[in-house]
Amino acid sequence: KPVRIEFETGVSKSLNQASGIRIMFDETHGIYVNTAELIVLEKEIDIFSIEFTKNKNDYSIVFTGKNNVGLTSVPMPVWFILPSRSNYASVLVSYEGGTENRGGQFDKKRGTIEFSVTHSGNYEVVEDDITINDIDSVSFSANEAIRFLVSKGILEVDRNKHFYPEASFSKYEFTKALVKMFYAENDKASEIAFLCNSSYLIPFLMLF
Repeated sequence: KPVRIEFETGVSKSLNQASGIRIMFDETHGIYVNTAELIVLEKEIDIFSIEFTKNKNDYSIVFTGKNNVGLTSVPMPVWFILPSRSNYASVLVSYEGGTENRGGQFDKKRGTIEFSVTHSGNYEVVEDDITINDIDSVSFSANEAIRFLVSKGILEVDRNKHFYPEASFSKYEFTKALVKMFYAENDKASEIAFLCNSSYLIPFLMLF
């Protein structure tokens, strides 16, 4: 059934030393709000609420403010937990203004994926394995890393499912990957000037 969660003003202060609030609707559906981020949400939004609905193929997440007015986006992320079956699963969102891959952290033990949300929209867990046609020649660990990063939307393939593992990364491509990893919630993050060949980039990204 649809769920509505309303955070009363001042609830963040009552958390004391707690890192945040985790609310589970069942074993595989829930939300998590970090205390520091909740403080900002309370400051920026008079009455902060979340409306969460499970549809046939996706989930509708709507943020609302004062007088139950729908919000296109919120200034800080809220984390959602949904059922998932694969480490290569990713969450795709369709919202006003566009679509994007939100990635997500897979929890094999619980069979869930946890991901951050800042826009009201429809969120779908995509379980399809990642097919890349030109990485058979790379090592097993690099193959796994490339497929994982592509599944999360951090790295990209072309329309023919080619990654070009021997090609050099431009400053733009390398910076774009870094921004997606570390600044996913900040659309205005400053670019970092780096030039790196993919043979150096993949081992570096595997650290994360």
